[in-house]
Amino acid sequence: MSEKEVNDYKKKNNFSCWPCSLPMLNDSFWSVPEPLSLTQASNSQQQKNNKKAAAILCFNARSLKNRKRAADIAALLECHPADVLAINETWLSPDILDHEVIPTDYVVMRKDRTGGRRPAGGVLLAILPHLQPRRQTQLETTAEAVWAEVTVSNLRFLIASVYRAPNSTPQQNDELLLSLSLAAEQQHNYDACFVMGDFNLDVDWSTETPLPRATPAEQFLDAFDNFAFAQLIKNATRTTATSEKTIDCSCVTRRIWSPRVRLSPE
Repeated sequence: MSEKEVNDYKKKNNFSCWPCSLPMLNDSFWSVPEPLSLTQASNSQQQKNNKKAAAILCFNARSLKNRKRAADIAALLECHPADVLAINETWLSPDILDHEVIPTDYVVMRKDRTGGRRPAGGVLLAILPHLQPRRQTQLETTAEAVWAEVTVSNLRFLIASVYRAPNSTPQQNDELLLSLSLAAEQQHNYDACFVMGDFNLDVDWSTETPLPRATPAEQFLDAFDNFAFAQLIKNATRTTATSEKTIDCSCVTRRIWSPRVRLSPE
């Protein structure tokens, strides 16, 4: 699709692709009859190995399984080239290969939710090889969290993609808190720790206080404080006709500089 075609389409239509304002790539506009190869689409976002910064793209997919979503991701990477993808609610199962849904030039680390009656949950990290990614399974519990170590300009970072379901049980909350605690114990080995994902916490992040009767939120706020994690996202990430909530978190250890964070409109 040429740039002119994209612009013409956007002028004539009121809806756009959830991550980056491109037209929604559904069958009414762009049919994908065969499984989509993402290799060519990702070539333009190859990064130089000696760059001084890394771009991290975090989003809630609500299923990577269909081919239209694969096309959306290819378009997203055209708009926002990224060294690291932190994706939650992947809805993947073990029978789906990594590079059916993620460009082949990424190293993919997944934690699929299994055993449910329908697809749900799941997290992954997709990292370009020049960051020397290494999965840190010793930090992973039964919680939906996947951890990796990366290197950027001789600095070592610990990163995670996390999903906490709104209806998580106390045991599931404890498992996620344990995973965060294990990572916090290793902070001294890294220049910074980044935790990204959909926590579904009832918190007023402008004041960093839990909303009334939000027990899990209190637990996680206490943990973030104990682990020296600072939430970088203050604006609403889910908006309805009656409410605005910041359910997504992008946390970083407080002892380092604050990275630049930008929200893409849905």
